[in-house]
Amino acid sequence: MKIPKTFRFPGGPLIKIRLLTKKQIQHQVGEAIAFYLHTSRIIGILKTLSLTEQYQALAHEIGHAWVDWFEETKDVAAT
Repeated sequence: MKIPKTFRFPGGPLIKIRLLTKKQIQHQVGEAIAFYLHTSRIIGILKTLSLTEQYQALAHEIGHAWVDWFEETKDVAAT
């Protein structure tokens, strides 16, 4: 089973998922094994992780994406 290339919360924005080298991640965010960039809606995951570790990192970053999306929709609903 491979990591999906995209993810979408029901009714939410499309989030791109990319497997990256350590150098590519360092260029984006410094030292990390995964990250979520809200402005570009991208989750980056270190491609040298095992598949299990990649899924664990993906689940963690989806959590960050959900919090950002929830805050964004809450702000819109309040106006």
